Amino acid sequence: MNVEQRQPRSISSLCSLLGYSRQGLYKAQLKQQKHCYQQELVVQQVHQFRKQQKRLGGRKLHFLLAPFMKQHNIDMGRDALFTLLANISY
Repeated sequence: MNVEQRQPRSISSLCSLLGYSRQGLYKAQLKQQKHCYQQELVVQQVHQFRKQQKRLGGRKLHFLLAPFMKQHNIDMGRDALFTLLANISY
């Protein structure tokens, strides 16, 4: 079995093959990083609330998190919070 090594492609050529600009690629990466960071902040705050009240529900959490999210410019609705809570493990 002969495996050939291909020439590495530049980001510019890969972006042009996919129909994206480099700026669009980097902007999407930055947006994804910001989204993950915001989710991590919310999860940490949820853990803080649930240390005190173990059976705190999603709607009340959303209500209690509203000032925290406003302070940190996080725009997360109730359904997005429910999805996030469904994906975290304790």
